[in-house]
Amino acid sequence: MGHRLLLSTVSLAALAVCSAAHAQPAPATTSATQVGEVVITAERRTVSLQKSPIAATVLTGADLVKKGVVSVDQLQFVSPDLTVTDFGQGNLFNIRGIGRSNGASNVQSGVVTYRDGVATFPGYFQSEPYYDIANVEVLRGPQGTFAGQNATGGAIFITETDPSLSAGYHGYAQAQAGNYSDYGFQGALNLPISDTLALRVAENTEYRDSFYTITGAHTGKPGSLAENSARISLLWQPNSHFKALLKVDSNDVSTGG
Repeated sequence: MGHRLLLSTVSLAALAVCSAAHAQPAPATTSATQVGEVVITAERRTVSLQKSPIAATVLTGADLVKKGVVSVDQLQFVSPDLTVTDFGQGNLFNIRGIGRSNGASNVQSGVVTYRDGVATFPGYFQSEPYYDIANVEVLRGPQGTFAGQNATGGAIFITETDPSLSAGYHGYAQAQAGNYSDYGFQGALNLPISDTLALRVAENTEYRDSFYTITGAHTGKPGSLAENSARISLLWQPNSHFKALLKVDSNDVSTGG
């Protein structure tokens, strides 16, 4: 009998606790910050960055303009774990401390750079200016499955803006001016020629005098800048199952050496 009374007391106490818990007011909820969907193509398919297992920094063309990124070495200021070192003829990339520290052409790179899906020569011919860019993806960690054996540290995918059949006639233009006689122009124009053919033309130019003076015997104008770049892109898409894209780039960059 004593045991029955104990069990009944415990049960009543439990019911009282449950009733008190249910009677408590619901805690106040705070609204979470909504992050827009970020899409990457580094896996050779279009996938949401939130659902991809890849650690990556993705920057749109508007992000690059806003952050003042106009060349490849400036990516290190907007992407964690990335360092870019210029050695005159090219660039050395390291992600999370893995990459390349020797500029010799026979030394393999640990970070590979792709431009519009095509791998560039590691460390060389990468100093052309960034203009009319769709997005840049900086992938951290080994990317051998999708980027090849030279991606032990990571990979960088640069996607330029393609011609559009559906966006109509559009473009942009911007100019700049500054001290040391600096002036420049950048612009792009999308031209839908027909229902299946579209053309896009982009151009970037900048000139600047040197910001220091060298005395003695020397040639050239060290420290000055003269660059002219142009890109022509042609898109042919006869149906929804096939498209062909042709791009031609011209880059002439001189720093007075």
